[in-house]
Amino acid sequence: MKQAIGEAIDGFYRNLRQKKETAQGMGRSKGIHQLPSQSGTATGQFNRDLLPDPQAYFEAQGMKLRGRGAWRMTKCVFHDDSRASLSVNVHTGAFRCHSCQASGGDVLAFHRLLTGKGFREAAAELGALRHD
Repeated sequence: MKQAIGEAIDGFYRNLRQKKETAQGMGRSKGIHQLPSQSGTATGQFNRDLLPDPQAYFEAQGMKLRGRGAWRMTKCVFHDDSRASLSVNVHTGAFRCHSCQASGGDVLAFHRLLTGKGFREAAAELGALRHD
């Protein structure tokens, strides 16, 4: 049952990404472009769409993700962990440690907590600042 629910959620997010990519492609092909003031992402502003793929980011940090579906388990990098206590969402980047209570809603929050850097510096490192 859990597997079926996980697969359904995965399918939902896959469909949502495809719709978004299709809509963006259709806008480009019709010559529709948003000005920075329209999109809310002027030069040097944060753009969530530019954050790295959560699963690829977590794996690049050396984390071995176990499980299926959107939520995976791994050892927590924020404390000395002998067993998997950190849940990460490979679609949104949300995370929560069930031991030390470290938590956040996306890859940027994880990166900030891991490196101790501020919002703009962490966003720049992850390539999520728009530079037009």
